[in-house]
Amino acid sequence: MSLLMLKDKIRASTVCKKWLEAAKSVRVVHKHQWFVSIPTFGNSINLFDPLERKKYTLNLPEKGVTDVAYSKDGWLLMRRSSFVEFFFFNPYSRELISLPDNELPYKAIAFSSAPTSETCTLVTLNRISEYIVAISTCYPGATEWITKKFHCYLAFGPNVHSNLLCVNDRFYCFTSGGVLFEFDPASRTLSHQAWDDVRFPEIHNNEWSYLPKELYLMEQKGELILMYTYGAEKPVVYKLVSSKWEEMSSTLDGLTIFASMYSSETRMDVLGMKNSVYFPKYYPGLPERRLLCPVDSLWIDPPPFLKSNRDVNNNNDKPERENIFSFDLPSCLLGVIMSLLMLKDKIRASTVCKKWLEAAKSVRVVHKHQWFVSIPTFGNSINLFDPLERKKYTLNLPEKGVTDVAYSKDGWLLMRRSSFVEFFFFNPYSRELISLPDNELPYKAIAFSSAPTSETCTLVTLNRISEYIVAISTCYPGATEWITKKFHCYLAFGPNVHSNLVCVNDRFYCFTSRGVLFEFDPASRTLSHQAWDDVRFPEIHNNEWSYLPKELYLMEQKGELILMYTYGAEKPVVYKLVSSKWEEMSSTLDGLTIFASMYSSETRMDVLGMKNSVYFPKYGLRNNMQCVYYSYNDARYYPGLPERRLLCPVDSLWIDPPPFLK
Repeated sequence: MSLLMLKDKIRASTVCKKWLEAAKSVRVVHKHQWFVSIPTFGNSINLFDPLERKKYTLNLPEKGVTDVAYSKDGWLLMRRSSFVEFFFFNPYSRELISLPDNELPYKAIAFSSAPTSETCTLVTLNRISEYIVAISTCYPGATEWITKKFHCYLAFGPNVHSNLLCVNDRFYCFTSGGVLFEFDPASRTLSHQAWDDVRFPEIHNNEWSYLPKELYLMEQKGELILMYTYGAEKPVVYKLVSSKWEEMSSTLDGLTIFASMYSSETRMDVLGMKNSVYFPKYYPGLPERRLLCPVDSLWIDPPPFLKSNRDVNNNNDKPERENIFSFDLPSCLLGVIMSLLMLKDKIRASTVCKKWLEAAKSVRVVHKHQWFVSIPTFGNSINLFDPLERKKYTLNLPEKGVTDVAYSKDGWLLMRRSSFVEFFFFNPYSRELISLPDNELPYKAIAFSSAPTSETCTLVTLNRISEYIVAISTCYPGATEWITKKFHCYLAFGPNVHSNLVCVNDRFYCFTSRGVLFEFDPASRTLSHQAWDDVRFPEIHNNEWSYLPKELYLMEQKGELILMYTYGAEKPVVYKLVSSKWEEMSSTLDGLTIFASMYSSETRMDVLGMKNSVYFPKYGLRNNMQCVYYSYNDARYYPGLPERRLLCPVDSLWIDPPPFLK
């Protein structure tokens, strides 16, 4: 950990608890704040170390479209675009803690301590009318905000910046009218007092006469600090001593102030930064007053582990800078580390940087069989199951959100958000997300040709508009819209058609419930079809399953079309398209393994321990660690007679295993 660059160290610390402790063990405590720029749109944030003058960019898919509201103890309080949904977010550990919605507008918001502590309390403050103030409180784990109204005069103006903070478990607010309010969240009582002896300095610079005064309230070791600024004039700082505001000396007594619109912090005896006031703005020189505290920037605690580039014993109070270099861990050492990690930790470690990804791949064992993935619509976790090793893994993926699964191929998932028109590609191992244009046309079937990172990736959706009109839409990653073309043909769908759209040799095929094979060429946007009357489905002799429909699955094996027919607990029958004719395959499947699902079905050859079988994405009886499958060698289902309707759950399908496995 001590040899890693900062960005890689932040990522590596999220692999597991032991790696986090290792990162902390080599940290050097930095007393000064960093400022963080958080644009409303996009998934990246910028971190800037004002002492080392270094900038870092973090890509955080959890962020989404959000505004920043407050910062304390390394945590950010964020607000989504709905303006009522708040959550805590730690940009270093990427931990996210949800909060109940707060529909009451607020003028100021703050929290007392890190949301992982038992004493964390949130407070919002708003002026309802001229003499009515509403104060709402909440805490992590609560189901609602509790609001109480008070009769008092609480004036706000544009000159009040970070005007709400917690000191010794009580929240204080200093208003533009010179009134200090004190709120006790435990007893929900509010008291206030006017402090008339705060003497703000006279302003002599007419250049700034149009600018308002600016006030910042902060805390230093349990005492209230008030800072007053005006244009380019010298900031004036006061300390509350025995209910009186006393102006501090011109040198600030070794204090460093980090001021922002949302939260302001103080530090003592920071080498190279003492007796100064810092604002979250890049440019030096005579300040443009209105830009010193941008609306998307504030101060935050630095990462909890850093490799120091300073000599703390330097008597000149100036940092002694070392040559910065990128230290690459030897590949052999990385390979040993990766080979010792569990799968979940290896997936996380592979996202640290490109070299770590290559190290993870170098120790992988190629598994030819598919895994099945269960993706519930709600929540941020998905379940992965290895049907051969009978091992289950759970991945927490904040990028997922409220989504449905639509298709899977080459280790990528095609997902659809709750709006039903917004699609995106998602790789659960690398956590890479690729957006797509909205598609407002309903579809009956959807598929893509190859991984979205390839240049040949094409998406196709198919829908029956009327009895004789079919609409086919195409798209590709990077496109701005879907292109739709309608065809005059009879394309029947029924509940018996499962994974009925597949790409083979750059063309998409669909086999319908009426025994018709459709072929669509996305390059020329042409559609052809032919009825295959010589597909002989077997007779059904088990009356117990007579109420169940036939089920059809279309898939590909080395450039050839494979069609599987199932009915109840009967043996699945498999056909191969040879010279425009469907030929039934032998009873042993010739070493083939089929992984069938509602969305996409896959085939594999000569998989040890799984040959001549059909696997379905369903756990065995009582959810034991086993998949339901049919063995042609034994001519029976395992682990028992299946519940037919549950063999292909709507939230489960097959996916390529992780690209690196121990």
